[in-house]
Amino acid sequence: MINISKFVRAAAFLLVFLLLNPLNVSASLEGWDFDVFTEIQRVDAENQQLRDMLNNLETPAVPAPTPLPVQAPMLRLVQPQTVVISPGESIDIDIVVRNIGRQPALNSLATVTTTGPLNVEFLDNTNVIGTLSENTNTTVRMRVSADVNAFTNFESRLFAINLGFAFRNREGSNITSSDVISIRIDDEALAPRLTLRDFFINRADVTPGDSFTVSASLANLGEASAYNVQVSIAEGLDPEGIFLSGSPNTPFIQVMEAGGAEMVSFVFAVSDRAASGTAMLLFEITGRTQGGEEISEQIRYFVPIVSPLVGVNRAVISASLSSAGGTIGVGVQAAVDVALTNSGTLPARNIRVTAVTEDGIVAMSANRQNESVINPGETVVMNFVFAPTDDAGSHFHTVGFEIEYETGAVGDMETDSFEQFIGLNVFNPDGDDDRPERQNRPRILVSAYSVEPMIVWAGQEFDLSLTFFNASSTHAVYNIKVTLRAVEYEDRSGAVFTTVGASNTIFIDRMAPRAESSHELRMFTVPNAAPRTYNIEVVFEYEAEGFEEQLEETEQLSINVRQMSRLELSNIQIPGFGTVFQPVFADFNIINSGRVPLTNLRISMEGDFDTQGMDIFVGNMGRGNTAAYTGQFTPMEPGEHQGTLIVSGEDEIGELTEYRHEFTIFVDEAMMFDDMGGDMMFESDWEMQAGMPSDEGLFGGFIGSLWMWGAAALLAIIAVAVIALVIIKKKRNNRDLFEEA
Repeated sequence: MINISKFVRAAAFLLVFLLLNPLNVSASLEGWDFDVFTEIQRVDAENQQLRDMLNNLETPAVPAPTPLPVQAPMLRLVQPQTVVISPGESIDIDIVVRNIGRQPALNSLATVTTTGPLNVEFLDNTNVIGTLSENTNTTVRMRVSADVNAFTNFESRLFAINLGFAFRNREGSNITSSDVISIRIDDEALAPRLTLRDFFINRADVTPGDSFTVSASLANLGEASAYNVQVSIAEGLDPEGIFLSGSPNTPFIQVMEAGGAEMVSFVFAVSDRAASGTAMLLFEITGRTQGGEEISEQIRYFVPIVSPLVGVNRAVISASLSSAGGTIGVGVQAAVDVALTNSGTLPARNIRVTAVTEDGIVAMSANRQNESVINPGETVVMNFVFAPTDDAGSHFHTVGFEIEYETGAVGDMETDSFEQFIGLNVFNPDGDDDRPERQNRPRILVSAYSVEPMIVWAGQEFDLSLTFFNASSTHAVYNIKVTLRAVEYEDRSGAVFTTVGASNTIFIDRMAPRAESSHELRMFTVPNAAPRTYNIEVVFEYEAEGFEEQLEETEQLSINVRQMSRLELSNIQIPGFGTVFQPVFADFNIINSGRVPLTNLRISMEGDFDTQGMDIFVGNMGRGNTAAYTGQFTPMEPGEHQGTLIVSGEDEIGELTEYRHEFTIFVDEAMMFDDMGGDMMFESDWEMQAGMPSDEGLFGGFIGSLWMWGAAALLAIIAVAVIALVIIKKKRNNRDLFEEA
């Protein structure tokens, strides 16, 4: 006999399971010709595969952060490097001090000593600095006065202000550093005084591979106008360290009035191979006075470079340099202390410090010193002694120190290296380039130049306009030969620029005193030139009355070259048909067909779709590289729709490059099955035939869906079956009773 209660419980369980776990079945209600549990497993597997694909598309890999090296605080003078003052004059100076270390400097105090006929006092207690955070500036104000009898009592016109800085690190250790401001006493009461101030860098931490911008205010703090003013970088550029990345915003200023100011900016990049340390950039301001005397001022700016560490188990050496300061003469010895501190977790071994001097400075001690080991937290001081020779001029001379050491665990040692610099202020009137015979010599310079277009593209031609100026007010120059020479670079061979239809030599018969001569050249840039700023040397060879030998001068032009950035898509596969609410997959390849790497690469889509699955961040892509990607979007309405697949990225200077691919897709309505005859129909037709509102109507959701009606039909079938079984059983019982009777 049939167990009716068990049958009813099984039917009820099946009904509840179907209500809670609806299946996308394609069979009619009459057939039930599939295995329900097999179908459930198949749908779950497909859903899990889709979820895994979406997670891979929407969650880009994020590299683990790497620890940064820790350095001690270090206070250095940023500006000014040189001050011009007249006898009997008193001027107020803003001293900009920067903490170039990697820790805050605590309890900081500035002190001063002077040489010669100078009197210096701090204003408003600004020499009490207090706490100065890393990579930040502060301003110390001082008043400098020159003795009215300076020329009577002293033969020299070059003196020094010795600045001292005392501060503490976080551990409470006392640290000192020093710098020098060169003071030149000029008997001309009215003179221009050019300087760079209010430096600003747009990145707090500069790491290898970064680009950054240094901006400053070019100001004339003197009492007379300056002419033909330019700013350039005299020292500090290195293809293995910091180099120019874009065209500098350094206008050629024909006249800068007293008290005038103008912003200048330089865009730099850091080589991937740059080591940790402090890089020094030497900015040079050139111009002339109204009388034709040359103006040349140099200002240092320090850029801390932080190389991320591969691991924490290593040594980290930082160096701080200090000297007694002041002005030194020929043969006078100057001591420089190099303090090496290991702030890592392992000992540093085989430490080598090598001093590198420029012409005019010689080492009186060994130029290389070694230390076998520096333990974590230990500081070792090495002493070097230098002296200027007769060839040294009266200005700051840079002394560099190359520091190398081995770090890492035993059996896995690596060599780290970096450089540090310090300046020595030398006074040598016999070797000074500013002596009268140098000033009286007529000079030819490039007073203005321009390129058209302003951005020079590799593989294209451009116009170069040049204006030459005879700066002498008394001498005419003759037989002038002007030669344009390409500056050689280690990372490429051959010239970047060539002249078109003309020679690279210009001949000028005569230029009168204070006269100008303008010329135009058509130039061509080679197609394979790397994007960077290139220099062209302009060499003048000429003659002048009263000078027996042929004279020569050299100027440099900076021209920014850009490479075309280009993005392409290939093998684009986007279906032309789709269904409402069903995902559509888009497959394609991205190709960086330009000559520059691209950063911040992103994939997106525009159109009347749900495009969340097409918002993909790719990251960086090197030149010539290709990669395959898959995304998805979901049509929300039936009909014909237009969409746009967009891939965008930025080049080295942040300019956007974009590729857009337009497409058309025809979207059908979602399809249902007729529960009466098993025929396929669209959802809207099914709703009309059933006489029921759509999902958005009164009976939206489950009640107005096919599942509700299917479940109701199944329940009715089960009820009929139960009633039939009850009737059959009752008839059997009646028959048995009748037979027994």
